Amino acid sequence: ECGLQGLDQRRRPEPVARRGAPLNRHHDLLHVHLPYSGILGRLASKMAPVKGVVYSEHNLWERYHWLTAAANRLFPLEEASAHCDVPCGIYDPHYAQIGALTVVRMNQLIEAMEPPAMEKAARDNYMHALARYTAAKEEAAELVKHEVRIIRGDFFKPDNSPDNLGTIVEGIMKTASKARQNIDAEAADKLLDLVNDFAAAFWKAKGVKTKKQSSNQAAGGEFVVPAE
Repeated sequence: ECGLQGLDQRRRPEPVARRGAPLNRHHDLLHVHLPYSGILGRLASKMAPVKGVVYSEHNLWERYHWLTAAANRLFPLEEASAHCDVPCGIYDPHYAQIGALTVVRMNQLIEAMEPPAMEKAARDNYMHALARYTAAKEEAAELVKHEVRIIRGDFFKPDNSPDNLGTIVEGIMKTASKARQNIDAEAADKLLDLVNDFAAAFWKAKGVKTKKQSSNQAAGGEFVVPAE
């Protein structure tokens, strides 16, 4: 079975493509899994009134057999990715804390850079390092915003949100943007403090006592973590 389902909202989705069964009814979407089904499903969509094909990857391209990898490349699809909204209930602010600490560290490294000499090699090395540190700083600040948005939107509910949650989240968003826009150690330190406030609110909502402990990283700083 290729895992093909009709998505007409007026009726329950049903499998429609099994071995030997023709695809002869109207369906909105073909959803296929694994390389061979991916190839056959895309071929079938050319011969049936189907509006689109979704092909779920379950492996890395470099691990595919060369034949199926080549065949899949003959029928390219637009790649898409998304946050999993399955109600797994697994959330943790640690990624946001790591992102905030990375912003702190990149500011430290940038501020510690010595002005380059006039020789081209020295200037090139300086610019290369500056570009890398800046890119890492911006990526980490965006990671903070991404992780906080997910936890704020998916985990917190009216019955477990502290009164100042909105203020904390707004502060994180604006401070992360400021940290991206400038070389600003003060903004970076403030971002880490705000993310720790967010982490404390998260763990409190789960009924978990917290403590502050050293990050044990070159950047210094502390993390709010579960006490036990």
